[in-house]
Amino acid sequence: MIRYTSLLLFVLLLGFVSCKPGDEVKEGGIPLHLGNRAYVEHSTDFAFDFFRRINQVNSSENVFVSPLSLHIALGMLLNGAEKESYEEIKKVLRLTDEEYNSLYKILMEGLPKVDNRVTVNLANSVWYRQDKSVEASYTETLKQYFQSEVKPLTTVGPVNDWARQKTNNKINKILDTVDPDLFMLLMNAVYFKGDWKNQFKTSNTRDESFSQANGTKKQVKMMHQENSFGYAQMPGYTACELPYGNGDYRMTILLPNSGQSVDSLVQNYTTTHWNELQKRLQTLRVQVALPRFEINFDSENQLNGILQQMGMSKVFSRPEANLTKIRPQNDLFVGFIKQKAYISTDEKGSEAAAVTAIGVFGSTSVSTPPAFICNRPFAFFISEKNSNVILFAGKVATL
Repeated sequence: MIRYTSLLLFVLLLGFVSCKPGDEVKEGGIPLHLGNRAYVEHSTDFAFDFFRRINQVNSSENVFVSPLSLHIALGMLLNGAEKESYEEIKKVLRLTDEEYNSLYKILMEGLPKVDNRVTVNLANSVWYRQDKSVEASYTETLKQYFQSEVKPLTTVGPVNDWARQKTNNKINKILDTVDPDLFMLLMNAVYFKGDWKNQFKTSNTRDESFSQANGTKKQVKMMHQENSFGYAQMPGYTACELPYGNGDYRMTILLPNSGQSVDSLVQNYTTTHWNELQKRLQTLRVQVALPRFEINFDSENQLNGILQQMGMSKVFSRPEANLTKIRPQNDLFVGFIKQKAYISTDEKGSEAAAVTAIGVFGSTSVSTPPAFICNRPFAFFISEKNSNVILFAGKVATL
């Protein structure tokens, strides 16, 4: 079975994404429109910061995460927090406007409609024990802005069934048990499936050598095609952009120069680098070789520590959590934040999914043309071109 090292960033776009009055719906989908580019910059900053930190924890290992899923789940948590805890979460998410719920609502409604040849599904749910009270205004906010389902928290079966259903059976289990002290569970699911605009022919796929991050070589199934793609040679790496569906979603692959480390590229990559790349991409005839890959990733116990490093600490301890918009008694805190994610890429296209779960506890318990040959570690991004929203980003270090 192919092992694939990747870091998936499903970046939340925090911009006014809407179809303006009078806009014509294009054939194949509804365009995304941004009211404020600053939101894109801030959400991209969050994505790359998270990308760098999770990559540091899993250097040269297989990693796959969705910052979009994490951002939305934390957005639901933000609505239940007050005081310092609220300010910390908001700062980590790079939210600078009080109208952030409207932005989440626009994303929930708008992203799935961009390209009817690409499937993008977003879903949210809040689960809580029915024997304890929850502020009705909190659950109403989640239903109104996050399209959240409200469900009773009983056993682990319904929770895992929800994750499975919302990810087309790609994430089959998010929890092993329901802790007796677990009071509430906030969940987000993201699912993506897109066929390449220019598919690879299976007849051109052949066994070739891939140089892994640890220095060893492995024979892998390498897909080949020559076509017109966005292409740019940047300082330290070369980029190639492969579109999905009608072209609104895309995978942008960053291939470090020979002899250079993909970890070094990832650790130093910023929003500024990404924006500069968008300016430099040109449509050229390119020979592309890309390995098939598939990964399953479980963040396990990493996200609590990473988010604390990013500046969100109060919410993990009582009474500093101040989750008083959920329950005024101030007896709640976050015990865990976890995520599972999946991606598969082959000759036809890509399928990806992620589920994020935030566990809120009520006690102290915690749980010849240019040749673009990807035969060495590389990074990649999937984005929507009209808004420049980064949906996914990855790092392949070993197969």
